[in-house]
Amino acid sequence: MVYSIGATIGPVLAAALMPIYGPFSFFLFEATVAVLFAVFVLVHGTRRRGVPADQQEKYLPLPEPTPIAVALDPRTDPDRQNGKKRI
Repeated sequence: MVYSIGATIGPVLAAALMPIYGPFSFFLFEATVAVLFAVFVLVHGTRRRGVPADQQEKYLPLPEPTPIAVALDPRTDPDRQNGKKRI
């Protein structure tokens, strides 16, 4: 949703700035958006707490997602399929 809003508003803002400040304002706009995003990521990345060790799970690499990926997950119940009990 956020991506769609940005993809809609960003080009409109850039196009509105270009007649006022010239063609170079497009690059300044893009650079400003990139810097703001980098600051956002840095701030939220440093403020986020890690998962406690007792709640962490062992990493289990799986092959490329396929319809059988759920069956490969050892945490799933093998007797259940699509939320229904198999007989």
